[in-house]
Amino acid sequence: MAGTNDSPSDPGKTAPRLLLDLKLYDPATQGYNALVDFPPRTPGKNQVVAENPRHNHIHALVLKKDESNLPGDYPQAGTRYNVSTTCRICRVHIDVRMHFPERSAFTRCGPDNKDYPLHHFQYHPNQSQPLPPPEVRDPKHPVDHRTFICSASTCSAMLTIVTRLPFFSNKEVEALVDKVKLVERCRRSQVFNSDWSTDPVREPYDVFATIRAYMSNALKPQSKSISINNRRLMQTFGDQAGLIFRKGHFELSPDDSMWVPPEEDIWDATNPRWRDIRDIVEEAEILMQFYPANRDFIYTPERAELQLHTLLACLKYDSTQRRDIADLTSTKWLDKNFHPNYAALGAVGDFKDSLLAWAYDVQKTRDPDNAPYYLECLVDLAKGRGSENLQLAVAERRSKGDISLSDILEAYKNLHLEPTENYEDDVIIGKFRAFIADAPRQEAQLRQSLHMIGVARRSRAIIQVSDNGIVDVNQAYSYLNASETTDDHFIVTLFELKIKDHPGDEIMAREALRLIAEDRNSSLLGAFIHSGKIYEQPLDAGTAYARLDIPRDAAMTDDMIIQVYQIRVDDGAANAELQEALRAIGEDRNSNAIRAYLRTGEINSQVGKADWPVGLENIGNTCYLNSLLQYYFTIHPLRNMVLEFDFYQEDMSEEVLRHKRVGGRKLTLREIERAKKFVSHLRTLFNNMITSQDSSVTPEHDLAYLALVSSKDEFKEGKQTGSTDDAPPPSAAGNEANPPTLNDSAMDVDSQDVPQVMIDDAASEVTLVENPDTRQIDEDFVMIDGDTKEINGVSEDKENFPPKQEPISLSEARPVLQDIGVLDINMKDQGTQDEPETIDPQVLLATPSSEPSINPDKPPPIPPRPAQKKAEEEDKTSFMFGRQQDVAECIENVMFQIEAAVKPEEIDENGEQIDMVKKLFYGKTKQSLQVVGSTERRSKIELFSHLLIDVAEGSRDIYSALDSVFDVSIVNLEGKDTTRYLSISELPPVLQFQVQRVQFDRSTGRAYKSTSHLKFPPKIYMDRYLDSADSELQAKREEAWSWKTEIANLERRKAGLINTSLNVEAPDALDGVRNWLQHVVNSDDKDLVDGDTLPEILKGLDEGIKSAAHELEEVDMKLKALQEKSASQFDGYHQHGYQIHSVFIHRGSATFGHYWIYIYDFAQGFWRKYNDGYVTKVEDEREVFNQDDVNPATPYFLVFVREDQVGVTEAVKRNIIV
Repeated sequence: MAGTNDSPSDPGKTAPRLLLDLKLYDPATQGYNALVDFPPRTPGKNQVVAENPRHNHIHALVLKKDESNLPGDYPQAGTRYNVSTTCRICRVHIDVRMHFPERSAFTRCGPDNKDYPLHHFQYHPNQSQPLPPPEVRDPKHPVDHRTFICSASTCSAMLTIVTRLPFFSNKEVEALVDKVKLVERCRRSQVFNSDWSTDPVREPYDVFATIRAYMSNALKPQSKSISINNRRLMQTFGDQAGLIFRKGHFELSPDDSMWVPPEEDIWDATNPRWRDIRDIVEEAEILMQFYPANRDFIYTPERAELQLHTLLACLKYDSTQRRDIADLTSTKWLDKNFHPNYAALGAVGDFKDSLLAWAYDVQKTRDPDNAPYYLECLVDLAKGRGSENLQLAVAERRSKGDISLSDILEAYKNLHLEPTENYEDDVIIGKFRAFIADAPRQEAQLRQSLHMIGVARRSRAIIQVSDNGIVDVNQAYSYLNASETTDDHFIVTLFELKIKDHPGDEIMAREALRLIAEDRNSSLLGAFIHSGKIYEQPLDAGTAYARLDIPRDAAMTDDMIIQVYQIRVDDGAANAELQEALRAIGEDRNSNAIRAYLRTGEINSQVGKADWPVGLENIGNTCYLNSLLQYYFTIHPLRNMVLEFDFYQEDMSEEVLRHKRVGGRKLTLREIERAKKFVSHLRTLFNNMITSQDSSVTPEHDLAYLALVSSKDEFKEGKQTGSTDDAPPPSAAGNEANPPTLNDSAMDVDSQDVPQVMIDDAASEVTLVENPDTRQIDEDFVMIDGDTKEINGVSEDKENFPPKQEPISLSEARPVLQDIGVLDINMKDQGTQDEPETIDPQVLLATPSSEPSINPDKPPPIPPRPAQKKAEEEDKTSFMFGRQQDVAECIENVMFQIEAAVKPEEIDENGEQIDMVKKLFYGKTKQSLQVVGSTERRSKIELFSHLLIDVAEGSRDIYSALDSVFDVSIVNLEGKDTTRYLSISELPPVLQFQVQRVQFDRSTGRAYKSTSHLKFPPKIYMDRYLDSADSELQAKREEAWSWKTEIANLERRKAGLINTSLNVEAPDALDGVRNWLQHVVNSDDKDLVDGDTLPEILKGLDEGIKSAAHELEEVDMKLKALQEKSASQFDGYHQHGYQIHSVFIHRGSATFGHYWIYIYDFAQGFWRKYNDGYVTKVEDEREVFNQDDVNPATPYFLVFVREDQVGVTEAVKRNIIV
């Protein structure tokens, strides 16, 4: 969060934090700015947060002493200091300038200052000049200025960080050292002068050594000009000479024969041209270290750490570990500060508890609007550190009234409010009163919750009600010193006396008056509240309608009447008279909507609109189901089928029972009857959504129960509880005297003529590759290492497996390949492992059912089920309604029941029912296998209802996520290495994607939700994934696969160079060792080092530093090139486009949270947000596509519609019946 003005109400950074962020700063990066921005806020506890976006390395800053004005031990007031540095990795130039203004009350921040033991710098954008975008940037040498001012009033030190990009871009460096070009330069020089014919081709090292020599010459008082025909110049620079010399301010002589260095009267560090040339020399020396050669030059700059920390007065502060700049540990502390809690407080990880608490206090003072967020960070850090002192500091601040985000979220939860909604104060106070009335014993807790909400919202009205508020009419009478028999006119008099004597209590007095007016249904008091006048005789209804020009018998909704009133007010009619008329009409119609409008000035959201969808009320943690039903309602053919269910519903004949197959299995009579009951309830809901006068409708509890509890779970629960209510119904023959028992039903479902089918892609692969007579699995929860085996049913590697459950019965199987996804079952990307993995179905485990753990690769769970109304139903279903069930199961259950309830339109070759559901939502994939080195091929076509995509590895776009599904892999087929990949043989009109959000952490044994961002555009193209005879497309696929293999290898190598045991990059680690050795030699401990071998050790370290840095740079360049090629590989393949239709959203953790959905209206051209009972227009599409709020709301289910079939959707279907 960058500041937007110079107001002091912005967060700041302590000096150590600012220096840390400086080392991550890349001024050319667009978006997140490590220097001035703060991490995204993430409310809630124990959130797993991605690291802040940052540069691809930590700057290794070296000191340019001759360009610096160093501070010495202590900076002095009235003096300007400068520490000039260059990064020895990327060559960016960074000047850190500090100015201490002269003032009478100057007090330096630092260890001796108890109020400000460290500088606390706030960013001042109005005094800064950020690096312009590339298209308007000064091409010569762009500069980035950032200004910070210490927030301590007695200090006000001004810090300016000036960053300049390297004089030589990476592209220019590549051109200078290109081996082909060096050969060409040598050849041309030999043509120019035959005496040079035996000269060898110059090395890359020579290029930069020559730049260093020419520029060093220019720094001398009597520098020499250089002939354009100079032998060395022509052989090393060739046609690049002009580029190099002009960067150093050289000019051609009048006869164009010589490059003439600049001549200045003052030629030292105060001259900008001198500084530019000196910086070019520095860059040349840095580049020389990347190209090892048998030369005498050794680059040994002085590190800038000491001077930077001295300048910012943070060389010594209260830290939790020894902090010696020359010690290797000085680099270790950097990496543990990337947690956003430290960054949010402007602190670093080695702060002592007391200093961390001080950082919180300063941050809260400077940015009071976000104080709850900062306390949340401090709370989490206290827990993470296990620090009693810090927990005491938190308790002390809470006792003084500080509140955290978790406190606020809990307060909203206690009042059953959504913290993300923009409620009016009256709504919150009304909720509070309702709960007080229902649960008076909880008044203290509810009042505390209300107070927290009031503090968070800075609402004086809410705080006043929470502190000594009036919650019922009896308290209202008592507050105004009135009684139930007091006349309305005298009530008004008492009110006026109260606010005259106590002006500060006007809010509470008005609230008391409102409660009395509502309790009495008093038009006089109501009119006084809204107009401040007393109308002796309220209008009769006939006169009121006439005043608004509305026929009394007109069939108009409350909403329409309010709109007429608004039009009359806009036309200039007397507002008080119109308001009196509207109030009388409201009383005549007993309209809460009109009363609410008169009270709030807003049209009551409870009134429906003919051109707007209705919301669905939450009947007890049914937010996910509401989103799903809203989505299905907008699919026009599906909605029509449900509304006309009588025409589509299945017959109940014996013939139907013998042959009806859904999901690869036969259905029982009980399942069909249950499904028909579900669709009947769904039809009722859809009808209500079309005809209701209200803005929201309430789904039936039976509908929610049937949607959220599958028949198999209901059946299993019936067995556990011994309930007879849930037993299977009589047989189709109608023999009620001998109804089938539970076992009879099970035998019917499990009949032997049903072939064993697998649930998903992992299972389908086993069916194709191995013996089909294998155990069933749920591939979403399996995590198996390649060499894991199972002996006598006991795994040798138990830590890598979740708890077991019994194998899934045949009756529980759904259609083959319900979802296609990333398979983590003994499969690796091609080329990423030394040997292919072997598919061994005997080691596959099913998902656990007995433990309350969450499936790690499925979306967050649906909240606990709503309770049934009847006591006997509560007893029957209490277990199921409390069970955590994943979203995919709910979709599967709803779709299964719709298919089970309707007649097939046709039957496929396997006896499977084909109906409207399959035609809308199901596609087909083709699994292709080919033995390596052989022409032997196998393939299999299977159905899918949605594609499963993964974000476990971090943020990615939808194409890279899909690539993981369809890319080639190596498997072991009957002892043979076999390539395997998926393609799509048939695309559905409605294409659904499930995003794997919940992951499993083996180290902790717990599930967690990945909040990684999934980037998706409004339109995607599926051409690249189609099964096609197009040889060019296949060739492009195979080329992309090979690139990804190479990218994977490069990323592993980069990780090896970056992730050392010291948690720093390899060049920095070696540099740290070298500096430590040099430090020891110059200290009293020099006897620890063998002086005879030291030069050889230092030389080896220098060579290692150069080699590692050079390799890291090469890896980065290759990665960038391959990634760019991969991203554009399928440009132009746009025949199969899909437009985004729905985005299901979850906010919360792996175990709880809230769901809503965004649905696009193709007819109107905008998005709506469906959040339970509220349906609102999305004003900014970034709300849908960029979920980067605090505790990010993350998409977990996406729906796209084929661009030539968007007509299957219809967002609004209303026919209000008055």
